[in-house]
Amino acid sequence: MPVRNQRGVAKWVKILLWTTVILLVLSLATCTMGGLFLFKSATDATDPKKIAPILDSMVSMTTPLPDKFKLQMAVDMYDLMKVKFACLKNKDATLEFYIVRFKNSEKTEYTAQQFIDEMANNKKTIASAGAASEAMKGFVVKEKGSMPVAGVDMPIAIGTTENEVSQIKRPALFGCIVPDKTNIQLICAFGPEGTEELDKKSVSEFFNLIKAVK
Repeated sequence: MPVRNQRGVAKWVKILLWTTVILLVLSLATCTMGGLFLFKSATDATDPKKIAPILDSMVSMTTPLPDKFKLQMAVDMYDLMKVKFACLKNKDATLEFYIVRFKNSEKTEYTAQQFIDEMANNKKTIASAGAASEAMKGFVVKEKGSMPVAGVDMPIAIGTTENEVSQIKRPALFGCIVPDKTNIQLICAFGPEGTEELDKKSVSEFFNLIKAVK
């Protein structure tokens, strides 16, 4: 479950990036081309021109996006760790949105509702997701339901997470769509630290910008 660190980066994002850095150091130590590739990937993570195609590989969104939405970060480690994600921020509402795709290496008959139910009960992990499975831990659920995304009712769970360092809570929403038997797509929203109520109106506004899940 994403939990922000002192620098404002979600915990699971930090884990993924540190994994990349560790692999980079090991690769550069042996002078492999893989090290150079990972270095380029790390430096491209916050480049809007690099973020856009990663986002586009997961969802189709309204273009251009309203000015208040900023592309913050994206990492594609699908071949290496079976996960990729993109992060956007609503600057006006101080909301962060994560669109995450996992490779489903477990039972391929999972429905989106089953996945959300298991995740909400802190039972869900994904084989081969590696460190990204941290994104599903420590979520305290307040309510479950659904919200429309790309023409479907997406199952959601709303609750709070807590910064492990500062122990400050922030509101969170996890939604799930299963576009095919081998992929699981999470669409997540996180409010500012120090609050517990999610701005559902602003979340719905963002969801309305998603026209299709690929």
